[in-house]
Amino acid sequence: MKKIKRSISILLIAMMALAMLGGCGNNSTSGNSTANGDSAKATEKTADAGEAKGTESNPFILGVSPMSGWYAWYGVKDTGIFEQNGVYVDLQFFPVYSDSLTAFYSGQVDGICIAASDAVAPVNEGVDFKVVLVNDNSYGADGIVVQDGINSIEDLKGKTVATEVGTLEHMFLLKILEENNMTVDDVNFVNMTINDAGPAFIAGSIDAAVLWEPTLSTAIGAGGKLLYSTKEEPGLMVLKN
Repeated sequence: MKKIKRSISILLIAMMALAMLGGCGNNSTSGNSTANGDSAKATEKTADAGEAKGTESNPFILGVSPMSGWYAWYGVKDTGIFEQNGVYVDLQFFPVYSDSLTAFYSGQVDGICIAASDAVAPVNEGVDFKVVLVNDNSYGADGIVVQDGINSIEDLKGKTVATEVGTLEHMFLLKILEENNMTVDDVNFVNMTINDAGPAFIAGSIDAAVLWEPTLSTAIGAGGKLLYSTKEEPGLMVLKN
């Protein structure tokens, strides 16, 4: 129980820091996301009035994507601990991870859950933001799932492999191929979101997919074989807020 309380306290401090930092440094809302249009409208209205972020009428909006390590924010919010400490936070769910990145960079949300590798490109583009919390290190939560008959990375040659370009899964695939003296040109690569790659793999339309949890376990449960995961690459995938 003490560990749980301590974890919640750390998350609260992080969120309060996020509220003070103002995410990208842009407190105005440039548009409304279909994931939570009402919250975005409220944010736009109050931001114009110059009201501080994190208030009841102008809550801090945190973008969350379908990754197991980030679902904990819903548990934290449901405890009511934010409101108890005078901080108001709205969680905005993005079924597609890359959509959350776009929303953050364009100022539609105030903070997001992001992989460390995905935080590099916006820095190079001059996006003003700060990382305030490292909340997860992947240890088996990301991996390559394959169909029967594929028993090694080398067996992926000529096979159809899917994941989303520009994400940490894409980076993971490129690294694993490189470590086995291969490149993406050695496989039939298909650019596909994680949400689409999982069902496509289960349907048998692709030979392999690079997925994260919970989609990874779903694919394995449907008959897929885990070929390689971040258990073999500790510290490679760091997830942040």
